[in-house]
Amino acid sequence: YYLRRPINPIELLTAVRILLDRRRLVAELSRLNAFQDALLSAMQDVGVIALEPSLRIRYLTPGMARMVGYREDELIGRFPMELADGLAAIAERTAEGGLVAAGGTGRSDLRVRRKDGSLFDAELFRSTIRAPGDGATTGFLGVVVDITARKAAEREAARANDELTRLLGELRAAQARLVQQAKLASLGQLMAGVAHEINTPLGAVVSNEDLFQRCFVRLRAALA
Repeated sequence: YYLRRPINPIELLTAVRILLDRRRLVAELSRLNAFQDALLSAMQDVGVIALEPSLRIRYLTPGMARMVGYREDELIGRFPMELADGLAAIAERTAEGGLVAAGGTGRSDLRVRRKDGSLFDAELFRSTIRAPGDGATTGFLGVVVDITARKAAEREAARANDELTRLLGELRAAQARLVQQAKLASLGQLMAGVAHEINTPLGAVVSNEDLFQRCFVRLRAALA
């Protein structure tokens, strides 16, 4: 039929344009998907985990799998509480944040347990995924950021602050002792000065006692 039908140049041009646009959109979508996959794979300290309303793991990024030490296929479809303590905390806090917090969002710090049993500090940003129409909960989304270095720096800063506080207390105590010693030294100097002022005329009197006695004898004899 189409071969017998006369070709309309305008329809042909339109069809070619549609085909080219479609190919361009498909290529652009493939490029964006590849960029997204590369970006998610490159994130070392950030992981994204999506949970179903039943709290089963629906999706997680490669970075999330690396952070907890599991393969992606070990986690998809399973309950986080069946695995590491940290993932259980993610599920519980995500569910709590989605059901309780205003707007279904929130953040918290937690300790995440890896597959090998080691722990690391993480910051969890959680939100509820809702349907566009009725707003029904369709799942939960958690973004986990490894903050081990930041927490270590905070603990080191806290230790340094405690040490500075201790040194400041010792410095103030030493300063108080020095002030007290200075006061005692000043008082000692004052007492020494007073004693000197008293001893000087007293010494003169004592050293001339014999002369005074002879003078008194002569004075009494003259008066007699």
